[in-house]
Amino acid sequence: MPHKFLWFILIGLVIVLGCVSSPAPVGSADNYQEMFDPDLFNERVKLIDSMGPGTTREDLLRTLGEPQVREVGPDGGTILIYRVRCYMGPEPLSRWPRHMSATYEARFVLDSQGRVKAVQTNP
Repeated sequence: MPHKFLWFILIGLVIVLGCVSSPAPVGSADNYQEMFDPDLFNERVKLIDSMGPGTTREDLLRTLGEPQVREVGPDGGTILIYRVRCYMGPEPLSRWPRHMSATYEARFVLDSQGRVKAVQTNP
């Protein structure tokens, strides 16, 4: 076989392997409030952090709006989860149209009376 044909096959294999080995882009199916302004992201995180133990469910929903996820806790209480993602720009050396992002998650564990008894965050 001619060298040009072998090089063509080798380059084709490298391209295919590069595309197959790259992870798929993150979609919006993971329930995040998505934004593109870092200042708005920081303000949202500060607002979420301002809610602490003792806050009522009504105050939480009035201030933060509907959560991205609701779960039932092990003791029968409710867990409200607020997730925020801010896109910071394209990822370096990426073949997919993804963006670098900052994420923040806060889990508000409510007791049976509807008051926040614990807050867990994951920046």
